[in-house]
Amino acid sequence: MQPVLDKLGNAMGFSVELNQFKPHEFSPFHGDFSKHITGDLPQETLVYLTNNDTASSLVDNYQAKDVHTVYDLPRLESKLPYDMFLSGVTPIVSINNSNAKTEKELVIFRDSFASSLAPLLCGEYKTITLIDLRFMHSSLIPQHITFTNQDVLFLYSDWIASNSTLLR
Repeated sequence: MQPVLDKLGNAMGFSVELNQFKPHEFSPFHGDFSKHITGDLPQETLVYLTNNDTASSLVDNYQAKDVHTVYDLPRLESKLPYDMFLSGVTPIVSINNSNAKTEKELVIFRDSFASSLAPLLCGEYKTITLIDLRFMHSSLIPQHITFTNQDVLFLYSDWIASNSTLLR
């Protein structure tokens, strides 16, 4: 993960060091695609990272209005434990950190894989807005965001990028 953060940071003007986070492990972890595997499932461990910025950030999730934390820990015990990152898939979610190093804002057009990356950027951006165009038509974006000098990141898995018809 550090090489990804370094590459993004070099391009976008920030620096995030993973050694500034405390790791937490959940095991055994079986992702959503594990339902397509027959036989014994390999044992995996889900790792999420916390620091003062992840703890002080407030989340506004379009579909999970009652959860305001970056990590929705009760979801670790659900059928989809990966949904603990920002309370799962949703058309739009924002993370606000009044203690961020800057006043900068970031808009991420993403699929679910960006949910685990966004918390690591909380210290670098006052506001991070994540938009999932699989669940929201692009014509609705101006109702939620006024583009006025935000950094913008398009972050999709190769499967989504190769199947652009999934994006609205």
